Amino acid sequence: MKIPSKFNVGGVEITVAERDFLENQALGNSNFCDGTIFIANSSYSVEQSESSKENTFLHELTHLILQAMGQNELHDDEVFVSSFAGFLCEAIKSFKYDSES
Repeated sequence: MKIPSKFNVGGVEITVAERDFLENQALGNSNFCDGTIFIANSSYSVEQSESSKENTFLHELTHLILQAMGQNELHDDEVFVSSFAGFLCEAIKSFKYDSES
């Protein structure tokens, strides 16, 4: 899965960028108001794998979509967001297309 550098959610342009590390050793964070998703390259001095970055991106995207929908309770529910993003990541990465063998 390729992580985009920009996309739109709820009429807001979102910019995605990697950072060496994030506050509180987070793997990612997002802010709907300023239109950003940041993904950490490492946390607790351990490099985040590409598959973990993909899952982190979808986790933060889920937060943004829920916020745009006004679903604040779900937006704040880390168990829901993590589970949903994990299933979404698995589904997207398992997509098969007719042109593939």
